[in-house]
Amino acid sequence: MGYIPNKNYAHIRGNIGREPKTSRFQGDAFVVNLTIATSESYKPKGSDEWKQTTEWHNVTIWNDKNALGLKKGDTVDVEGKLRTKEDTDANGNKRWTTYIQAERIFLIPKSYGPSSVGDMPEDDQF
Repeated sequence: MGYIPNKNYAHIRGNIGREPKTSRFQGDAFVVNLTIATSESYKPKGSDEWKQTTEWHNVTIWNDKNALGLKKGDTVDVEGKLRTKEDTDANGNKRWTTYIQAERIFLIPKSYGPSSVGDMPEDDQF
């Protein structure tokens, strides 16, 4: 078997859980921070009932004008790479946050299909 290179690739499709935050910088540079929910349904072994789980993903995208018009509730398709950043909280404890550094983001038209994920919990921060 030949050499298989490592690959850092993330691809999600989900709903924006709260209004995107845009920060602008000198010149025309800007960054948009999004929180996206993905959900999946499963039937636990030995059960007749379906369950649903929702995962929340922090997404950052730089200088992509497609991201500027996005709003809470929009369904989007995101491609990018996983990144981890280290922060220190007020008590001096280190925290690590994993997010998707998006390279492409596309709005999925509402006619594509129904949405089944809810609002983002208020206590989650990015």
